Amino acid sequence: MISYIVLLSILLWPLVVYHELIQRMYTRLEPLLMQLDYSMKAEANALHHKHDKRKRQGKNAPPGGDEPLAETESESEAELAGFSPVVDVKKTAL
Repeated sequence: MISYIVLLSILLWPLVVYHELIQRMYTRLEPLLMQLDYSMKAEANALHHKHDKRKRQGKNAPPGGDEPLAETESESEAELAGFSPVVDVKKTAL
């Protein structure tokens, strides 16, 4: 069975090269692959943002009770980050 597949691929390889089938497949799949790549980057950024937010909340939680801590420099940095424009990766890629 494997020998038939190898033989067929050897015999059909000139046909694939002549009609540039690999290049055609790539040009059709490229937009889908790019969309997948940018969607994964957006999800990774969101995941990192959630992780950082949880990390900050864990640091701000008082060890002995439920009283909130006073505003620290890290909270003011988070507020300043809110003023920067949020760029959607999917829209800029397309």
